[in-house]
Amino acid sequence: MKDSELLERIPAQDWEATPSSVRSLLLSLLPLAAEASELRARLRALEPQDTTELSAEETEHRRRLERYHALVDRLFLSGLNAEEQGEMERLGAEIDAQNAPFYLSALHRMEAAQSQRR
Repeated sequence: MKDSELLERIPAQDWEATPSSVRSLLLSLLPLAAEASELRARLRALEPQDTTELSAEETEHRRRLERYHALVDRLFLSGLNAEEQGEMERLGAEIDAQNAPFYLSALHRMEAAQSQRR
């Protein structure tokens, strides 16, 4: 998606009411948001299409991630309503909780390596 297409999604009255410093920041972020969206689409295309071997838990995790990413894109492109904002926060907390064992393990290994250096 091109920057001009992304800008067309912002209502004119909202854009005009936005301070110029915020507009500059948004304009600098637009290419990154578009690139992130394109990268996610390319990654999805690389994933195996046959999900019969995925566990129900993994299938649900992927569904959560996909919806969360869609909400984050929408947040930066056109904003979220209160319901969507709540859903994004809930999904983020669920994803963090599911990923916590992996990150805690990695954190403990880094702390142990740092302790050995001292």
